[in-house]
Amino acid sequence: MSSPSNDDFSAADMLEPHGALTLDALQLRLAAQLAPARWRGSLVDLAKRIEGGQPLEEVFASMRSSQPAELRCLLDEAVRVPAPSKLILDSLRARRTVADHWQLVLGMISYPLLLLAVALIIAVTFSFAMRSMIDFQALENLGMTEYARAIAVAEDQHHAILGLGLAFGWTLLILVTLVVAGPPWAWTAVIGGMMLIGYPLRWMRLQEILQRFELFMAQGISPAAAVAATSRSFARSGQAPAAAAIAQRVAAGMPLGRALSASALSDGLCRPALSLLDQRGSELPTALAETSSLLGRLVEQRCRVLSSVLPPFLLILVGTIVWAAMWRYVMLLLPLLMGFVSSMV
Repeated sequence: MSSPSNDDFSAADMLEPHGALTLDALQLRLAAQLAPARWRGSLVDLAKRIEGGQPLEEVFASMRSSQPAELRCLLDEAVRVPAPSKLILDSLRARRTVADHWQLVLGMISYPLLLLAVALIIAVTFSFAMRSMIDFQALENLGMTEYARAIAVAEDQHHAILGLGLAFGWTLLILVTLVVAGPPWAWTAVIGGMMLIGYPLRWMRLQEILQRFELFMAQGISPAAAVAATSRSFARSGQAPAAAAIAQRVAAGMPLGRALSASALSDGLCRPALSLLDQRGSELPTALAETSSLLGRLVEQRCRVLSSVLPPFLLILVGTIVWAAMWRYVMLLLPLLMGFVSSMV
């Protein structure tokens, strides 16, 4: 049986279980409220079948082929732990936290993009207006000096607009990559030197991996088994390469903290905290939760700083470029205007 579309489920469907209320069904309905839109229908359908009396493992197996790929990987690992529905609910809660940080990153990029778009529109409009007003043929008749000045001013304005256009296009490409391609390909958005947003993107991915480690360990399984289960649960997601590399290092005998520190997602800011995980022993689940919380705070702090610094910087930079180009047009027209007034007098 294929899962219904998302439109077939109202808010009441997710909040009011039908039939016998079970803890598993309730947790799956709560998970549906936190899940991405493409997952909600599947989770609600799972809850309905459990309420109808079907065993949870049987429901997961019968609906496996109809699940979204990433959700299917998570369900495959969930059925192996003592509390599958709780693991799913907690995983989606953690995912929602990362999604909130994701919105901060998008907002951090969207505002500078808007400023660049406004500046580009103003520059193009002004340039078009000036080119329409200035008679270059008349300037050529006035002498080679005035004509050369007019051509130089027009070229400067063209270069200013071209620079703004390139900056706008680059920022727009980053935003489109993040929105359309989504987290699985977020790393491509920083190619070209956009290292300012590269750090929060990596921290977000690493945060979600650590949260999943901690959730599997909370089910009572060993750290090595939790790392392997986490890697398999991320098999069809954007975290797959990093999670698989960490699992391979741990399977080869490397301590978890060192394996995380060696990941491409770690950097100088978070590496010391990751290395300390190996010294926590039985407190490892608590240490993982604390470290993932630290990564979340780093993302929030970086986004706040960049959101405060980038807009004023762009306003000054863009304003200077646009005003300088406009001022040269004004200085070009001023002698002509004064000459025209003198001739009238």
